[in-house]
Amino acid sequence: MRQRRRWFPASLLASVLALAGCGQGSHVQVEVAQKDLVGRWADDAGGSMVFASDHTFRFTSVALKSDVHASCPRGDSSGRWDFLVEDEESEMSDPRATSGKSAALHFDGQSLGACVIAMNFIDDGKSLCLSDDPDDLCSVGAVFSREKKR
Repeated sequence: MRQRRRWFPASLLASVLALAGCGQGSHVQVEVAQKDLVGRWADDAGGSMVFASDHTFRFTSVALKSDVHASCPRGDSSGRWDFLVEDEESEMSDPRATSGKSAALHFDGQSLGACVIAMNFIDDGKSLCLSDDPDDLCSVGAVFSREKKR
């Protein structure tokens, strides 16, 4: 089956990523490869996110504290993720992209645009955080670190 690029609401997300190349506070965005994203990530509050190579994800006990999107899921959720790629006028969610500085999260059961959350890669790719705010790469909850393989 041919996969197509999905439009991620540019009007809602463009401002989130407008400062992608700039440091914000102590956070600087970096590009990561898919192989470095796939796996389990955890925060200090007991939340975890698992990203699979088939572009699915599962959140467990993740508090999405979005001031912008009240319909964002709280606690446990799942869906699809895609790296965001830039074209001349917008950011696009592209399932063919193999790396990126940000990724779009598409939550199961949510209509397009109901919960616009970008995942940003920081700390030389050792951490990631979620954002719905153009002025803060990590506006939605905690910073997640890659869980060490046992």
